[in-house]
Amino acid sequence: MVAKFLVDVVGVEELVLHGESIGGLSAAGAARALTPASAAKACPVSLLICDRTFCNLESVAQRLVGQWTGNAIRLLTPTWSTDVARDYLWSRCPKIIANDCTDEIIHDFSSLKSGVSLSSELKCPTRNAGWAMPAPLEYRMADLDAAGVAQCRISRSFSQQRKPPPTWPADKNVTLSEAFHFAACAKRIGKIATKAKKQINAMMLDLEDSEEEGVEVSYAPDDASNHSSVPKSSVDSAKFLVKMWSTLALTDGLCGHTLGHTVKEGFDCTVAWLCAVLTLGGQVLTEQAEKRWSSDMDDSDKTLSSDDFDLRPTGYISGENELARRPLPIPEVLSTLKEMSKQTHFAKDGELSE
Repeated sequence: MVAKFLVDVVGVEELVLHGESIGGLSAAGAARALTPASAAKACPVSLLICDRTFCNLESVAQRLVGQWTGNAIRLLTPTWSTDVARDYLWSRCPKIIANDCTDEIIHDFSSLKSGVSLSSELKCPTRNAGWAMPAPLEYRMADLDAAGVAQCRISRSFSQQRKPPPTWPADKNVTLSEAFHFAACAKRIGKIATKAKKQINAMMLDLEDSEEEGVEVSYAPDDASNHSSVPKSSVDSAKFLVKMWSTLALTDGLCGHTLGHTVKEGFDCTVAWLCAVLTLGGQVLTEQAEKRWSSDMDDSDKTLSSDDFDLRPTGYISGENELARRPLPIPEVLSTLKEMSKQTHFAKDGELSE
C-alpha cells in the first residue's frame, strides 16, 4: 500500500487522504490501515476526505442493475471487501464526507453518507448498509390495499392492534421498526393527499364545465366548496390533507433531499433519510450556529436556535413560485402542523370539524 510505504519507509509524518467515487474505497481503507491499534499513538493521517463515494459496492450495483447483484458480487469476489463505511468509521482521524444526493451513478441510499447514518443510528453492521431493504409485510400490504396499517388485510386477519405512539428512546436511537413506521406514515399521508388533490381538481373542472354550459354558479378560485353536489366538510378535508402534505413534503432533511422526494424513492430510502437527519443533521446545525457565535461568547451561551435549521439563502422568496419552492426548516414544518391541528380536527366519520 502506497500510504503505508510513505509512512513506514519514506517517513512521512502527516498525510491528507482524498478519494473520489471508487477512490474513496482506497482512501478509507488506507486511513484504517494507518490507524494505530493504541489510542495513545497519534494517527499519521491528518485528514480523510471521502468525496462522493459509496458505502459498499454491492449496494451501488443493486440500485443500478437489480437487487440480485448484491449477493452475486460477493459470490464472485469472496475475498474482496468494499465496506467503505466500516473503514471510515474505524479510522481515528479528522474526516469529511462530501456527498451529492443527485449523483447519477451512486444512488443517495447507497452513498457513504447513508451507510454511516444507517449503521450509527440503527446500530447495525456496515456490511449490508445501503442494501435494498423490504418493508415489513404489514406496511407492504397496507400500501397494496391503499389503506392504513390497521385497515389492511393482514391486520384484519390477525386482529392486530394499532401500534402505540412512539416514545423518546432511552438510548436516543430509533429502531428499524420505528423508522419503517415513520416511512409508512409519510407515504400514506402522501397518497391520501394526492387523491384529495385530484378530487379538488375534478371539482374545479366540473365548475368550469358548468360555466361553459351557461349554468349559473358561485365560483371563487380558492374556494371549491361552492360545488353544490359536494359537502363542504369533504372539500375542507381534502384541502387540509393537501396542505399537510405540501408542508411535510418540503421538510428539509439537512443532508440533501426533502422528505417528499425521498418518499417517492421507497420505504428504505425514507429510513435512510431519517437516519441521516438524526446522525449528520446535528453537524449541519452546529456549522450554522458557529457562524452566529462570536469568539468572546461564553460556552454556556453557545446554543442552537431554530434559525440554524434554515438553510435558505437571503432573498429566496423572490425566486419562489407554485412550482419551485425552497425546502422548509424542520421547526417551521412542526409549527405549521401544530397550528393546523389547533384550527381543525377530524370527527368520528373522518370529516373535518372547526
